[in-house]
This record gives sequence, C-alpha cells and structure tokens, in this order.
Amino acid sequence: MTAVARTARRHPWWMAAFTGLLVAGLVGIPRIAQAAPPANDTCAAPQAVPLATPIEGTTAEAVNNYEARDAANVLHVPSAGPDVVFEVTIPEDGPSVFFQATGTFRMSLYASIVNLPESSGGLPCAQVHPSGGAANPSTSLFLSGSDDTPTIWNVVLDGWTAQDKGSFTVLTTIVDSYDFQTAPFAPDQGQASTAMLAGLLGLQGDEVAAKLKKLNKKLNKKFKKVLKALK
Repeated sequence: MTAVARTARRHPWWMAAFTGLLVAGLVGIPRIAQAAPPANDTCAAPQAVPLATPIEGTTAEAVNNYEARDAANVLHVPSAGPDVVFEVTIPEDGPSVFFQATGTFRMSLYASIVNLPESSGGLPCAQVHPSGGAANPSTSLFLSGSDDTPTIWNVVLDGWTAQDKGSFTVLTTIVDSYDFQTAPFAPDQGQASTAMLAGLLGLQGDEVAAKLKKLNKKLNKKFKKVLKALK
C-alpha cells in the first residue's frame, strides 16, 4: 500500500469535509448580545422621579456599583446587590417627600443631598450620613427640603445581595407637615406615618409602631399626673 493510500485511509475525505462544514457553521452562528445596564445604573445619570408619578424599572441587568457606606467606610444597610440611582428635587421652601419602593426582592434605600455643601448637609452621591438617617434596609425614605434653596436628593435603590434583583416600582408623594405630626394618633393615617417615621429613623415599621405605643403610654401617664396636680 502506497503512502498516499495509507494517508487517505487514516484521514477519510468525508471527515475533512465534515470538519470544514462544522467550522463554517459555528462561525456563522450569531452571538447573543448581553443586555446593557439601565441608563440610571450610576450616579452619573440618575433618573428623575416626578412627584406622585409611579416609575417602573428593573435591576436585573444593573451592576453593583455602590454600598451604603459613610465617609468612615461604615456600612449602614445591606447593599451588596445591583443598584440604580434616582433623583428627587424638592423646590425652595417646598414640602417634604416620602420616597417609596416596592419590588420582588429584598432592597435597601439610601440617599444624599448632592447640591449643598457638607456644612449644610450635602454629601457625594451614594455616600451615607454618619447618622444613617437617610438609609433604610426597607422600602421607604423621608426626604426633607430647605427653606432657602432647592434640594436635590440622589436615592440609591440597592439589593441586599447579588441574588436580590428584579422588577420594582418607585413613587414619591408629598408629606403634609400637619398630617406628619398628627398621623401617629389618627387611625386612618397611622400606617402611612409609621412608614414615614421608619424611613426617617432607619427602623422597621413594626419597631416604630412599638416605640410609638410605648411613648404614648408614658405621655398619657404624665398627662394624667399633670391634670391631677392641677385639680
């Protein structure tokens, strides 16, 4: 058997043809493009949230850019998941705003005022105040304004872990000062005001309710003592 015959026997023509077709087919298969992150994935382009207008979104393709840390690198709330950034502008001498988020995953909210100097409470985007007052491992934040200048808040919506991501809805509503002060004692307003206090104090809603109940008992006892002394 000649060398040519032996080579042909070891490498049949059909195998070479099959290999060529396979390579050509693989080259021709279109690649699946990876979805781009949302436009408000970073502080460079926060999404404006108008008052009383629900906005839907998703963190499914977002990147984990931020964590709820203060200037001393102290972590205030769980925030190791994908995050997106929103912007809320409160006009000069405007009302306070209640920022709410609902979603299909565990989330944290934390916010900073980005248009004022640090001496007036301003901080860089995604940086938490040492008090943690504008950070909540839940779905609500209380955002206040200024008497003499517009206040721009950047709010980060962040998943607790890398697995905490998905669809959400955010909504901002105006908080009337009278309702805010009296609502804890009004049955029809109690749930909303408890949630507002939870966001303001960085506590869970049930913790605030318990504290309010305890405080109310103490105030009632002191009030009765004052009335008795006046008689």
